[in-house]
Amino acid sequence: MEDLSTSVPLPRYVNTLARRIIAEDQVRKMIDLETGGRNQAILALLYGCGLRVSELCALRRRDLQSRGPTGQITVTGKGRRVRVVLLPEAVWEQLQKLSSGMDPASPVFRPAAAPPSTARAFCRSSARQRDGRPCRSG
Repeated sequence: MEDLSTSVPLPRYVNTLARRIIAEDQVRKMIDLETGGRNQAILALLYGCGLRVSELCALRRRDLQSRGPTGQITVTGKGRRVRVVLLPEAVWEQLQKLSSGMDPASPVFRPAAAPPSTARAFCRSSARQRDGRPCRSG
């Protein structure tokens, strides 16, 4: 028997990921232009460490663990999968400053106003859509 699937044309897959990635120098500039240490740490974790907004929202003081001069965080991501993220020394120092004296159950990033109920609300309250583009999370 002949395999009929070989004669069926498949649609072309176009990889658009490269079009959506911000250049590293643009990200560094964005982080450097941010005046608040809290927001710099948020940007560094989202971009530099690959955290999702929902993981950032759920981050508690007890999730931070020292590893000598650096540290690591334990995050629960999609599908309740737990992963450990190693942090660069500069990001670890920022998190230590932000979370010193906190109760272990306290969120590392306390909202400036009322607590956001979703990752999308957190993104809106943190970024305030500086560049006019809509916030995308999830």
